[in-house]
Amino acid sequence: MEITLDANGLDKALRALAKVRGGLGKALERTLNRTGPGMLTDAIREMRAVYQARAKDLRRNLKVSKASAKAGRLVVRVRAGGAKLPLIAFRTRPASPPARPPKAGTLVSVRKDKAGTRIKHGFVARMKSGHVGVFEREVVGGKRVGRLKIVELRGPSLKGMLRHEVMRSGTVLDRAKERADKRLQQEVKQVLRQAGFRD
Repeated sequence: MEITLDANGLDKALRALAKVRGGLGKALERTLNRTGPGMLTDAIREMRAVYQARAKDLRRNLKVSKASAKAGRLVVRVRAGGAKLPLIAFRTRPASPPARPPKAGTLVSVRKDKAGTRIKHGFVARMKSGHVGVFEREVVGGKRVGRLKIVELRGPSLKGMLRHEVMRSGTVLDRAKERADKRLQQEVKQVLRQAGFRD
C-alpha cells in the first residue's frame, strides 16, 4: 500500500524548486513522511468499520516505511505482516480469563456484518508469559484430554484485511493523496524560504 503524488502537483513543485539544489527531493520527503501516519490512522479506521478488532492490536502489527530522498526512495507505505491475528484481538465473550471456563464455550465475533461463532471447546486463558488468548486443546483420536497441549486459535490475517477492506475501497489512498498535495505546497514554500527566496 503506497501513496503516489498527483502529477499536477509534482509539475508545479518542479517549476518552483528548479533553482534549489535538492529542493524537490527534500520537499517530497517531508510531504510523504508527514502523510504516512495519517494513512495508517485511516487504514485502521477502515478496518475497524468492518472488523470487531481493537485499534491497539491493529496498530501493533502495522508499520509505516519512511521516504528518503537521499536513498532515492520517494514513497511511503503501510505494511502489514502476513500472520493471522489471534482471536483475542477481536470481540470475545468472555473477554478475559474467567475463574471457571463457561460450559457453553467461547463466543467470538470477528466481523461486524456477521453473527458471532460459538467455539464449544474454546476457552480464554492467560499463559505464564502473561499472554491472554483463545485456546483449544488438541484432538487426538477424536478425544480432548487434559494432558494434551493447547493451541491458540486465530482469525484472519492483517495483510488480508488490509488488502480486501482498505485497498478495495480506495478511500485511504484518496485521502492520503489529497493531504499530500496540500502538504507539498507548504513544503515547497518552506524549502524556498530556507534557500533565501521570498514569496
